[in-house]
Parts: sequence; structure tokens; C-alpha cells
Amino acid sequence: MVSSLWVGLAVVPRPDVIVATSPPLTVAITMWLLAMGHWAPAVFEVRDLWPETAITTGVLRSRLLIRLGYRLEALAYRRAAWVNILTPAFEEVLVRDKGVPRRRISMIPNGADLDIMRLGPKDNEVRRRLGLEGKFVVSYFGAHGRVNALPWVLKAAALLRGDPRIRFVLIGDGALKPGLVEQARREGLDNVLFLDPVPKERLAAILKACDLGLMTLDNLPVFDTACPNKFMDYLAAGLRVACSRRSRACRISGSTSMARFSSR
Repeated sequence: MVSSLWVGLAVVPRPDVIVATSPPLTVAITMWLLAMGHWAPAVFEVRDLWPETAITTGVLRSRLLIRLGYRLEALAYRRAAWVNILTPAFEEVLVRDKGVPRRRISMIPNGADLDIMRLGPKDNEVRRRLGLEGKFVVSYFGAHGRVNALPWVLKAAALLRGDPRIRFVLIGDGALKPGLVEQARREGLDNVLFLDPVPKERLAAILKACDLGLMTLDNLPVFDTACPNKFMDYLAAGLRVACSRRSRACRISGSTSMARFSSR
């Protein structure tokens, strides 16, 4: 927030439009001050519903911070000349619960760069290098965090470890990754392969070598409105997608909906 405010006021030329994208919700302060300082209209992009997501997942517990979070959210919607959302479900919440006029809302969903994520041969160099020839490869890429339900993916791998045809490939990093790697080692899950984060160009080759993409989130109602950008990359790479919740993303695409993961 501080660095973007400094750059916006002291470094960049006077803008015609200011776009703030949340989370983090603190960009609402930068947006407000820059809009006043430059006399420019502001667009507030909602990529996730905060502070609800932080509260529901237990990241935000302090009553004071929760109160401040709701005030920041109200400031963002009040000061923005326009609000952009990623899914139709966001519009329902903003109009019904947040009092945002429908006439000030538009939807520009996540997308995929088709110059990078595109169809290609499944039997590629990645399959040969990772020893995945002849396997049904289940992939996940992105954050290995507390809301991504990856412990349940390892439970699925444990149930399927006796089937030599199936492999799980988990790509990315996050707070839970060391524990997940240790769990897989301890339980002898040799059907799970962990890869470090890679640039999108290399990720595209990995996804082309896979058969199914996982879009897993904890069993929390707040995620019913979510449409992570990995979803579009999976589709662009030609993968079927298995979602852990009956989210708006599932209904948009007709993707396969798995039995809901329980966070209990």
C-alpha cells in the first residue's frame, strides 16, 4: 500500500484512470488517495471477496481488524467510479449485501494467454523426463496454502497408491508445502510428484502432459463464488477439470464436480 501510493503520487505521470485490484484490500486506501490527488476516476477490481474470505478461513480473527476490513471494503465501493468482478456470483453478493448499484458493475472474467497455454501433444518431453509415459496424470498448480485442500489430495493419492496407472503432480509453493512433502514421504506416496514453481511458459508444457486438472478449495461457502485463474489455464491446455465445490466456475464450464471436500 505504502509503496504503490508513493509511486502513484511521486513517480508516474498523472493518470487518466486508476485501477486497483483486490486482494489485498488495503489497495482501497491507495486508490482513494490517488483518485483524490490526481482528480482521476478509479476502477476497483474484485478478485476475491474480502474481508469475508480472510474471516471465514481464520486468517483474520481480531475484531478490530475485522471492523477495519469492512470499513475499507465500504470505502472502496463508495469511492470507485466503477467496479469490475470476475464471476457473476460476485455481482449477486455486491448488489444484495454490499449495496453497490448494479449499473456500476461489469464483469471481465479471468482468462488464459493462448499464446502460451494452448493445445499440444500429450506425449511430450515433460512426460519422458518425469517418467509419466503411459500414466493418467492428475495435476494441481498454484498456492499450497491453508485453503487449497491439498491434504485431501494426498488422501486421494493414498487410496490410489496401489494403482500404477495414476500419478499426481503438484506444482507450486506455499506455507503447507513442506508439511505436504513430509507427509507424502512418511506415507510412502510414490505416486505423488512435487515440483517447484515454474514460469508460465514451462508450466504450459507440464499441463499439456497431464490429463486432469484439480481446482481444490476448502469446504467453505465463501468459495462458491470463486473462479481461480488456474481454471482457465487448465481449459486452454485441453484438460478436464475436477472442482472440489459446486462453484460458479463449475456451472459456467460444465466441468466435472467432485464430491465436496470437508474441512472437518
